[in-house]
Amino acid sequence: MWNASKNSIPEYQIRDEHLKALENAVADCYEDFDVRSTSVYEALDYLESNSTASWGFTIFREGLEDWNPKALHQGLRLIKQHLGV
Repeated sequence: MWNASKNSIPEYQIRDEHLKALENAVADCYEDFDVRSTSVYEALDYLESNSTASWGFTIFREGLEDWNPKALHQGLRLIKQHLGV
């Protein structure tokens, strides 16, 4: 059996990994690939819980539901603004 490291993972690294999941979804949205994965929704939930604004997350989710690449791009841009990235 393996043991987990006793060192904690810095918050900024967790945030960056979740942002990378959203960025990959936006990059892949023009191909014949369904980007609506569990990791994308987990990233949205995690990042939104650490943000005081929610408009970008709403736009991104609507873009996923309606399959609107323009909304995905706009939502990601706003999410980054919300998080100060």
